[in-house]
Amino acid sequence: MSFVVYIVVLAVWGLFVGAFARLALPGRDPMTLLQTMAVGLAGSFLAGLVFYAVSGGRAAPGFLGALVFSVGYYYRGHRNMIGSRNEAVPPSSYTPLSVTEVSSGKQVTVYNQDPTTNGKFDTVWSNQPEINRNFNGVDITAQKRMSNRWMAMGSVSFGKSDINIYEGQNLNNPNLTFARGPESSERPFFAKLSGAYEFPYGISAAGTGQYFVGWPETTTVVVGSNTVRLTQVTQSVVVEPVGTRRLPNITMVDLNIKRPFRIGKLRVDPRMDVFNVFNVAGITSQISQLGPTYGNAIEIVGGRLFKFGANFNW
Repeated sequence: MSFVVYIVVLAVWGLFVGAFARLALPGRDPMTLLQTMAVGLAGSFLAGLVFYAVSGGRAAPGFLGALVFSVGYYYRGHRNMIGSRNEAVPPSSYTPLSVTEVSSGKQVTVYNQDPTTNGKFDTVWSNQPEINRNFNGVDITAQKRMSNRWMAMGSVSFGKSDINIYEGQNLNNPNLTFARGPESSERPFFAKLSGAYEFPYGISAAGTGQYFVGWPETTTVVVGSNTVRLTQVTQSVVVEPVGTRRLPNITMVDLNIKRPFRIGKLRVDPRMDVFNVFNVAGITSQISQLGPTYGNAIEIVGGRLFKFGANFNW
């Protein structure tokens, strides 16, 4: 294949990759269609030119020819989102109080609402720049296609989100502290490795391992009447930036073994799956309110699971 033809093929493929990536991303995408296609072109050109240089202008045989690498950058932004403010209770109608919350012993500043404004509402919904959302992510993948009886695929992802954690609440309330932070489902680092190997006698085994950083925690205290009498009776207060503390990191491994065989015209494909091989009990949700029950697990990763099955074809 000539170099010129190779460039044309890469260009067409880049247009396809860019368009597909745009459709695959959830939510609104502020990038134009041409900009997104340009990202696909750049990635395809870079990977293609490197492969062309390494392979000497031809499809490389063996291990190198079975390798595929890709790098992707993702950005999502939300603008002009609708938020609310209770104009009948402006921020100036709150008085700051420094207290020590009884249950946790945590010293916090809580804002007490002016009693004369209690029960008053004049809620105005409008575009609020304070609740803009942003996400930046990078994915790197490598795949060794099936050859010499084995294949493998690995990927690492890096992501960072920035949102207002109080979307939908009254933005005039000064108790909404540490407003900016990551999404509750943000995983700044995620790695995954999977592979398969074909043993003699038709036996094949496959496995998947994954590791990711725990989800961010929103640590709070609830200031109630046992600490100080407030016009609003109780007030939940975030005590530190979201993500200062995170749930434990999780590492999991799954395995699969199968061996098809025939009985006359009947083909039987028995298989065994083992999920969470090492029985990791990672916490996926816990009580984040400081106090006697802080840190108690609410949800954990499912325990080790064996699954047996078979497909029958005739």
